Amino acid sequence: MDFYIRTNFSKKTGLGHLSRTSRLAKKLIEAGFNCEIYLDKYKKKAIEVNKKIKFFSLYKNKNFFN
Repeated sequence: MDFYIRTNFSKKTGLGHLSRTSRLAKKLIEAGFNCEIYLDKYKKKAIEVNKKIKFFSLYKNKNFFN
């Protein structure tokens, strides 16, 4: 089974969201599931976590307008 998690993260907000979702992803991976985390703007240098967790950027360099 695959799990896809979307959370907000930036320099000003979202560190708690990222921390909790990273722990959840780690437990899912340890249980044998695939897990990916999608962030608004993912910067590899800003995040140091488990290398098994895959991170992706939703909007690259663009902002989302609903």
